[in-house]
Amino acid sequence: MSRTATYNATVIWKGEHWGHLRLGNGPEMDFSAPPDAHGHEGVLTPEDAFVAAVNTCIMMMFIWTAERFKLDLVSYECRADGTKLIELDRTETFTDVVLRPRIVVRLRRPWR
Repeated sequence: MSRTATYNATVIWKGEHWGHLRLGNGPEMDFSAPPDAHGHEGVLTPEDAFVAAVNTCIMMMFIWTAERFKLDLVSYECRADGTKLIELDRTETFTDVVLRPRIVVRLRRPWR
């Protein structure tokens, strides 16, 4: 039988280009627009969060698949690079997210 799950995130404007993010799972953090969009350095940006969401979702699906197929996973690391197109009218669209995983799996020898 199908089921649903609900997740929530609350954002609060703190002035200028600052916001505060409160996730339903507990974490909270400040965020800003990226520096090239009049934001601040060193904090989460919506662009960072988007690329991280893609990367973390793919990793969790891989972990689930590795467990299901009983792979002996040694390590998993993946860099994700998102490319954002900024049009002349300042509209912005992610055109792609490239994932570069480094996965190590221990082979099992069937004769042992």
